[in-house]
Amino acid sequence: MPRKSAATDKPLKEHILDVADRLFYGQGLHAVGVDRVIAEAKIAKTSLYRYFPSKDALIRAYLERRHQQFWQSLEAFLLGCDPEPMAQLMGVVDFMAQLLAKADCRGCPFLLAASEFADINHVSRQMVVDHKSGLRDRIATLAQTAPLSEPEPLADQLSMLIDGGLSQVRYLENEPTSQTFKHAATALIERRSAV
Repeated sequence: MPRKSAATDKPLKEHILDVADRLFYGQGLHAVGVDRVIAEAKIAKTSLYRYFPSKDALIRAYLERRHQQFWQSLEAFLLGCDPEPMAQLMGVVDFMAQLLAKADCRGCPFLLAASEFADINHVSRQMVVDHKSGLRDRIATLAQTAPLSEPEPLADQLSMLIDGGLSQVRYLENEPTSQTFKHAATALIERRSAV
């Protein structure tokens, strides 16, 4: 039976990840130490190390959970869209626009991790690459099936536009960033379908 947090009814591991997620996403991976997570989670040091033997292990778990949450949210959103590939591709654009418009969106946790760790061997690096290439590949598949002209360059361009929006939202207002992203992404897609 998983241990539970005294402060919540959640399993302790999930409680620790909730606290780490809030702190890492809000303040940065380097700025937040393990002791801060322990203090804010109101747990003993041994409790954290039982599940996460190092800070890198905690960072890995944080990014893995963010990855899973992103894909679960995207797939749930796309279930509400027409299954036709062009509608699914526009669904990805709509999903990202809605994400950017959220007041609590402070950018992409994967881009933030990449900016903090220059070491290509750091545990976060491959996770960033996997997450970003996964979304780019999904866009390329939808663009190929739609069918749109030059689906691979389109996937590269839309991926870059997504990352640009996720970067700008850190210092510009959410709603205008979301609208700019949606207009630019829609224009790119329409240009490929008109050819």
